[in-house]
Amino acid sequence: MNFLKYIFGKTDTNDQHESPIPTNYNLLARKAIELIGRDSREMDEEQLRNHLLTNGVPELEARELIIFLPMAFCRQLLPELSWPSSYYDYFADETKIKRKYSDNKRYMVMKEETEKYWTGNPNNEWVLNIAGRSAEFNAINQLLNSGGRLEDVGLSESFVIRR
Repeated sequence: MNFLKYIFGKTDTNDQHESPIPTNYNLLARKAIELIGRDSREMDEEQLRNHLLTNGVPELEARELIIFLPMAFCRQLLPELSWPSSYYDYFADETKIKRKYSDNKRYMVMKEETEKYWTGNPNNEWVLNIAGRSAEFNAINQLLNSGGRLEDVGLSESFVIRR
């Protein structure tokens, strides 16, 4: 089955935003930090999705964790950057919806669990394994590798492509 269909799911523009957040979402986020941080270095996105599912993470939650946990880690890793407060959900029917990260309950739990992870003794390899999955991290890395400076980084709102 096509990975994009796996990760981006249905075409309903409100599906993940109207479905209730599981009461144990903080535990799922912690589990994802461990699974992605420890195990995902050599995995592509489909393998990671299957790994999360095999380890008890429900489908919708696996999709959202794969998308937003790396963003949360990248923001925590580089707090000195001016990060946008919103992103766009972009759907197959070309509908584009601007959303605030602060309105995304799942993201806010991931952000909280990321901050908790950081207050402990974060494993640098895990941090890079997770943050390195974000488009933002990769764009910043390319800029720095081509001689750019961190203070030159300007970030725009991300697009989350959903199906």
